[in-house]
Amino acid sequence: MEVESSMSSSGDRTERYFFVHIMKVGGWSFNIMMRRSFAIEECYPNKKDDSNRFRAKLNVDYFRNLSPERLARIRYYGPHFPFIASELIKPAPFRLALFRDPVERVLSQIKQNRRGYPPSSSLADVYHSWPKDDGRLSNHQTQVMGAKSLREFSHVYRRLDVGQTHLDRAKENVDKLDFLGLTERFDESVRILEDSFGLNLGETVFHNVGDSSDVDENLRNSIYEHNQLDIELYEYVKMSFENRKRQITENGKHMNEPTAAGADPPIPYAGPPG
Repeated sequence: MEVESSMSSSGDRTERYFFVHIMKVGGWSFNIMMRRSFAIEECYPNKKDDSNRFRAKLNVDYFRNLSPERLARIRYYGPHFPFIASELIKPAPFRLALFRDPVERVLSQIKQNRRGYPPSSSLADVYHSWPKDDGRLSNHQTQVMGAKSLREFSHVYRRLDVGQTHLDRAKENVDKLDFLGLTERFDESVRILEDSFGLNLGETVFHNVGDSSDVDENLRNSIYEHNQLDIELYEYVKMSFENRKRQITENGKHMNEPTAAGADPPIPYAGPPG
């Protein structure tokens, strides 16, 4: 099933953006900054049109049942949907994503969830008691980017058993992204996005920023061992990031000089790193 969105009067594809919102990569901050460029009713989900925003940002079936009138208004999508969901939208939006060091991403996730545990609980306690059918601690970035269908990846919390085929598909989908950024280089990534699309996202917003330097090394090692696909995907993403950055520089853009909105068309990605 495809979701039809109306285009702008100019037919410009840059009018619509789909953020592939991987959990615990700085997406909350990124969403706030992106939404500054749009009216509330132009964003999905939003508190005005979605009474249950938790359901709206996690449930693809809810999204599929939006009215044509609502879909025609949406210019920015920021839910926790896998990459494959972006292919429902016709004409295709520009697709954006942030990625994070897999070990740091998992540590951030279990730190957030420790709030529901007894105060004496350690991060290792939370990690080792995590529900086995919840996929947020094991190769989550590969799941989001590499799921072959919405039936396979029906909910961001449900674990998808992934392998080499999913990793290969995730890399292919990374190459399809119109923008990718790194959480560890958030400010730089935002400047690249601004330069590429003629946006001005304003002051950087930080949320849920924590220090993981005191984490037990055994826990780090365990997370690393259980996220090998994400480790390989992240290395690929970092290589792609540098390649795209070089292309922007060679096209005459400057990272610290964002352009005025609409001044230039976005710089097309020339292909995967090589």
